[in-house]
Amino acid sequence: MAKIFIVFFLIIQTTVLCFSQVQIVDSQNNSPVPFVHLISGDGKLLGTSNINGVLDATVCKMFIADSNSVITFHHVSYNNLQIESKLLSQKDSIFLNVRDVLLPEVNVTRKGNEPQYVAIKGYYRSYQLDNNIPKYFTDGIVVYYISLKKNILKNRVLEHRSFRNEELINSEKKRKVSITIAAAGIPYIESKTIIDNLDHSYSTVKELGENYAIFKEEDKVGMVEFDSLKKIFKVSIDLVAPEKEKVKKLFNYTSTMLKTEITEDYSSASFSSISKGDLLSRKEYRKMLFKHDKEKVSDEIDVIHEFYVLEKEFLFKSDLKNVEISDHFGLLQSTKYSDEYWKNATKNGIPELSVNIRKLLGKELTPYN
Repeated sequence: MAKIFIVFFLIIQTTVLCFSQVQIVDSQNNSPVPFVHLISGDGKLLGTSNINGVLDATVCKMFIADSNSVITFHHVSYNNLQIESKLLSQKDSIFLNVRDVLLPEVNVTRKGNEPQYVAIKGYYRSYQLDNNIPKYFTDGIVVYYISLKKNILKNRVLEHRSFRNEELINSEKKRKVSITIAAAGIPYIESKTIIDNLDHSYSTVKELGENYAIFKEEDKVGMVEFDSLKKIFKVSIDLVAPEKEKVKKLFNYTSTMLKTEITEDYSSASFSSISKGDLLSRKEYRKMLFKHDKEKVSDEIDVIHEFYVLEKEFLFKSDLKNVEISDHFGLLQSTKYSDEYWKNATKNGIPELSVNIRKLLGKELTPYN
């Protein structure tokens, strides 16, 4: 009886520790890090930290259930961190190290007039899970063409590779009612900054120094943090908050958006002068439910888009006459590259692809030809 009591006590103690607040913070200044993704050993997305860097208690339940796995903490502005899940219940803070950002080379074409476009070349990757099962992965080198005067965004993909979970896709085709959603693909980075895209219901309130809080009416939904040494602004916002969900209906389908979390890094000396041409990196995470009216259970879909800038060039409209550009931002169901570009990612200061995801490529996720 005493042994049973001791075991029960240890279980309760572990649970209490895990359910206490665990916050993810910057190792340099102890500021909270919002929207950090936790990826399990089999590539599943366990959860994300909220706007205050705090982990949801439900994530802790997963740590208890699989205490021997290794969890990857991933954020666009920080180096990846791997921790054994059994150790997380013993921590109340997780510290992330800011990644070294290599400022992109900027080329300016001088023709006597102001250029009309900025061309931003960079590395992208995109990853989708359906019901926590990896479904698509794609990455590549892309050039975005952004108008400096109008709300125009085009792209040209130079190299890319795409993978899919054939077993999962084939099982969807066997369902009586089904539609395959391929939300992974070339990231749509918007032609304006996050701040410029916000409507009148949002406001920014200056805090300490060049840091700002972003409010939607009276609720804090985002933040702007300034690294004075590197002259980098980090903007983070949840576009669904403060609502818990946004529901849309089309024909016999219902989609429920639960999260749209975006983080953008900009190289700029002042908050008021930030433009899309200052972009260094962007990450978007969307979580949604999707179902047909005849089905009782919704499919849970998670999508992560990342983009890291490598080069910038200011162009004139005439420079684009002989360039094949596109307004397609979906999944390219093909693979085409001349160089193994993904192996150069870390050399350019880009966080490594989580090993938990990388080990699925060519196995559970097969390449498009």
